[in-house]
Amino acid sequence: MHPDTAGTASAFRRFAIAERLAEAPLTDRLSLTNALADANIDRQKAERIATEIFDAIHDNVATKQDLELVRADLVRVEQRLNARIDLVQHQLMTRLGGLMVVLAGLLFAALHYWPPHG
Repeated sequence: MHPDTAGTASAFRRFAIAERLAEAPLTDRLSLTNALADANIDRQKAERIATEIFDAIHDNVATKQDLELVRADLVRVEQRLNARIDLVQHQLMTRLGGLMVVLAGLLFAALHYWPPHG
């Protein structure tokens, strides 16, 4: 085989593998092995590649159940934060109201003792 066509054939084979992997759902090791074998890769090598891929991603893939658990945790955290924000808002309004009463009292006391002009 000519050196220029060897690189082209290799690139074509990689493209064919990627295309078959995109078409085949990666639900299990067998479907990946079959996709690799269909791309003219030796069956034993295809099985080894599929096993390595699944072993590599096994602990790094989230399932729908994992996502639902995270979503439920986020909802609980949001509810706790909203309750905390409401509490802080109530405390601030109470303190602001108390401060306004004290300032109004000081103002009236100052006006009461202020000497009249006239």
